[in-house]
Amino acid sequence: RHVRTGALTRIAPGLYLNPYCQRPPWALERLASHLRPDDHYYVSLEAVLFEHGLISQAPNRLTLMTSGRTYTYDTPLGIIEFVHTVRAPTNWRARTTFFQDRGIHVAHADLALEDLGHVGRNLDLVHAE
Repeated sequence: RHVRTGALTRIAPGLYLNPYCQRPPWALERLASHLRPDDHYYVSLEAVLFEHGLISQAPNRLTLMTSGRTYTYDTPLGIIEFVHTVRAPTNWRARTTFFQDRGIHVAHADLALEDLGHVGRNLDLVHAE
């Protein structure tokens, strides 16, 4: 009832946001953990390369490599894209950093570049070093 009146915004099944409150920090990362609680995943691809300054164009979505299936969620907070990887968590954990405040693993730049090539994304935006 509150969603219909606009008092609350439905973000995901069982998760709501007060549209009059400030968006929580790292909202997309925390939403990803709510959407895929049983999968192993880490932030990678364009999202990480932008954070490291290796691409200048800001991505329009949060991209994560996951052990689960590939899927894109379009939420009121932004777009979350999960991209399937066959890598086992034991193979990528050493090449990621877990950020407690974000609640998620984030790939190092070399892993993000490697992932970009594996999934066949455009490498033209990457700055040559």
